[in-house]
Amino acid sequence: MEGFIHLRLPMWVRRMLTRVIAVMPVVICLIIFGDSEQAIESLLIYTQVFLSIALPISIIPLTLYTSDKKLMGEFVIKPWMKNSCMDLYSNFNNFKFLANNINIYKKI
Repeated sequence: MEGFIHLRLPMWVRRMLTRVIAVMPVVICLIIFGDSEQAIESLLIYTQVFLSIALPISIIPLTLYTSDKKLMGEFVIKPWMKNSCMDLYSNFNNFKFLANNINIYKKI
């Protein structure tokens, strides 16, 4: 937290701040959509859809940045790690494609 903005906070304040920031979207959504079981189930599905899109997209730049020797210096990841991450990404996307096309996910 001190890195780019040079903000020095005691550890307990830092932990409290990050937890409040993490919980606020949930509280806001519960206030807006209500706390019924149906509304919470819909919100949970929306978050899973968002994560299934956002997480794979973030893997590629993260892997490319951490494998760049000029950018990372001595902390660069090994080539086998880069290849493993890219394989994991492609296998994950292949699974999602297959799952959507052969209807693995069925509403019960």
